[in-house]
Amino acid sequence: MNDFLDRLKEEKSELNLKMDSLRKFMDSDKFAEIDNVQMTLINVQLSAMETYSQCLLERIVRLDITN
Repeated sequence: MNDFLDRLKEEKSELNLKMDSLRKFMDSDKFAEIDNVQMTLINVQLSAMETYSQCLLERIVRLDITN
């Protein structure tokens, strides 16, 4: 189970790094240069990533409790 839990933690860590990078891009001047459809899609993407990250966290917490 520890290998599985470790993989989940690594997956969440990698996802959080990607979300941080996306947020930095969204705060940059380059974000303002893209069209509105792309902006909307990036916002949707970030929201989905945040939901995914929260799901991973819940799974990790529940697995940590049972170990």
